[in-house]
Amino acid sequence: MKFILKKIGTLIITLVIISFLSFLAFSLIPGDAAVANLGMDADEAAVEALREELGLNRPVIVQYGDWLFSALQGDFGESTQYHLPVSELVAKRLPATITLAIYSMIIITLVSFPLGMLGTKKPDGAMDTAVTVLSQIGMAVPQFFLGILLTFFFGILLNWFTVGGYVNPQEDLGGFLSFLLLPAVAVAVPKCATMTRYIRNAVVAQKKMDYVRTARGKGNSEKRLLLNHVLINVMMPVVTMLAMMAADVLAGSIVVEQVFNIPGLGRLLITSISNRDYPVVQAIVIYIASTVVIMNTLADIMYQKLDPRVR
Repeated sequence: MKFILKKIGTLIITLVIISFLSFLAFSLIPGDAAVANLGMDADEAAVEALREELGLNRPVIVQYGDWLFSALQGDFGESTQYHLPVSELVAKRLPATITLAIYSMIIITLVSFPLGMLGTKKPDGAMDTAVTVLSQIGMAVPQFFLGILLTFFFGILLNWFTVGGYVNPQEDLGGFLSFLLLPAVAVAVPKCATMTRYIRNAVVAQKKMDYVRTARGKGNSEKRLLLNHVLINVMMPVVTMLAMMAADVLAGSIVVEQVFNIPGLGRLLITSISNRDYPVVQAIVIYIASTVVIMNTLADIMYQKLDPRVR
């Protein structure tokens, strides 16, 4: 329990530091929401009046304190572009990003583990070579190019889905899940390739350890040896990789969202940066940071459960 409380404390401190640094960075960038709203040719008096109204002329530390106090209550301010509460904007875009992330992680887990284990049965054999070649190709193909290929073949040639035809989950949940399948594949393939290669190398390395030779010498079958000895030690680094990948896809696959016209957090972030809508950008930065830190914290907690040496 003490270990978990310590990790939670570290998580909170990290998020506060990140939120302050990002808030400070936005305040140092030339231009602000007042200029973005009124334009570069706006009257200086009108710009100053809007800055006064938005509270942009106060000291940065005061602005940050007010923002932090409101953020802790779930209020991230109002978008200067959409003139809507930031929490409402993020809440509308979050389901698409999270669903895409869950889809992707399911594909990564279901594909990479069997392929990774398949290549370890006979290292450097024909099957291992085939898995290695496939994983190298998967890692080399960029997500945006894979997304374009999937759109071309399944959307234009086979006409299995409407290109750019995003389906609102509130109107048609089945259509929404079907539409996100191809984007999830585009996100998952490079990460599947990376995870497959990682699992293969980790298992092969563990099989060369002395404890494995000892267990084999005691008459353990290869299956028992793999399940009771090798995989337990392999899971430690694999958990780290899965946590990093989950944080990555949960943070929003910006390129894939653009290719498939998905109104997720990635597209909202790009639009908000272009329009200097810093309240929205700040909220999304905090979401991304929270996702990364929380996933790493969960990985550390899982370490403690998986490995007695950590305890």
